[in-house]
Amino acid sequence: MTKPQLSVCIVIPAYNEERNIGNILDCVFAQQEKVWFQIAHVDVVSDASNDGTDDVVASYAQRDPRVRLISRVERSGKAALLNQYFSEATADALVLLDADVLLPRSDTIALMLVPLRQSSSTGLVSGNPRPIAVHHPSIAQRAAWFSWLRADALRARDPNGFMGAAGPIMAISRDLYTKVNIPDIPGTDQSLFLACLDHGVEFRFVRDAFVSYRPPATVHDYVKQSMRFRVALKEHQSQLGRERTRLQVTGEVVFGCLASQPVNGACWVILNCLASMRYRLSRFEKKRMTGAWQMAHSTK
Repeated sequence: MTKPQLSVCIVIPAYNEERNIGNILDCVFAQQEKVWFQIAHVDVVSDASNDGTDDVVASYAQRDPRVRLISRVERSGKAALLNQYFSEATADALVLLDADVLLPRSDTIALMLVPLRQSSSTGLVSGNPRPIAVHHPSIAQRAAWFSWLRADALRARDPNGFMGAAGPIMAISRDLYTKVNIPDIPGTDQSLFLACLDHGVEFRFVRDAFVSYRPPATVHDYVKQSMRFRVALKEHQSQLGRERTRLQVTGEVVFGCLASQPVNGACWVILNCLASMRYRLSRFEKKRMTGAWQMAHSTK
């Protein structure tokens, strides 16, 4: 029996992404559509951007009617944007993309949708983010590269586990997104993964569905990103328990990565000690980080 064609919407939350939004839209339009799915809309949800993001998207909308600009008056963060979008969407599947990434392959979207098409029990799919290599990397870029190496080693051990859920690119079925309400904390990818488990559907990591991103170039931006991950993990652990969100980080994984990249590893150790101290200070000051994330400008 022939399966019906999947209707798909690409969803790109964006805040002040004037320099990047055109690049990811070009990548989306370069994707190969298969006969079994159709991209109905490419929706950029602008979170009260005050640069030229909306103008860039509007220019693309004039060229392709599938592009739609959804502009919010007040900034609310990624979780709120997605919750509102989920409540109004009707597509069979949504592909969620960060605004500051690139798709190096022309079949990335298709690869992301294959697990959803193959099994109705699959509700969430994640791709494989990789940092863009830079010449003469800074200490922050070296640390970020090592951080990716460590995460990739963890994903290799348990591809469909907690570390497999990566926010830069995800695909979600209608059966799941109509039931999800993402909490207003950093880490929407982790929230979606845990919602997947809560609703009894399967998660799949697709190693070949690559997305490229620019690693933070400054110590300030690296610490900011590390803080966001720490806050998200702590929030999820407090809500759902440590066992469900436990990271299987073994000495074998860490020392294996250190052996292959000792200089990058040393940078990672130093900056993560700094991030840990900054995180402890923020808890002492009782500062709360919400889904309205702070931008890391050197990643743009």
